[in-house]
Amino acid sequence: MNFRKTISETELRRLYFDERMTQEEIAVKLGCGATTIKRRMIDLGIEIRARGPEPGGNIDFRYNNPEWTPALAYIVGTITADGNLSPDGRHLTIKSKDKDWIEDIKELLGLDNRIGIERKLWRKYYRLTLRRANPK
Repeated sequence: MNFRKTISETELRRLYFDERMTQEEIAVKLGCGATTIKRRMIDLGIEIRARGPEPGGNIDFRYNNPEWTPALAYIVGTITADGNLSPDGRHLTIKSKDKDWIEDIKELLGLDNRIGIERKLWRKYYRLTLRRANPK
């Protein structure tokens, strides 16, 4: 028997729309592959959401509605002006010649990350890298 046809439309809609589960999460729950879930959704004419965060949705990496403070404003400004997002979107790096400044940023963020060192010609740069935690 074709396992894909045993997945009920009602259950699939409940998990996908009501519980906001991804195809991968549904597949794990039902004990099959994500491709099986996607194909079943296509069979049933269920509209598939775009990948990534929902427009206008909250992305909560660490805090729920943090209080806006001068320290948070300083961090946001620093990341905006001096941050560098990696091509894979999982790493944010802040780099400076001023080690004390990097240590201040690290302390304000409450991190225990190691401060890296880069050498380019005769210059020395300090680097603080933040990594996105693996999704559940």
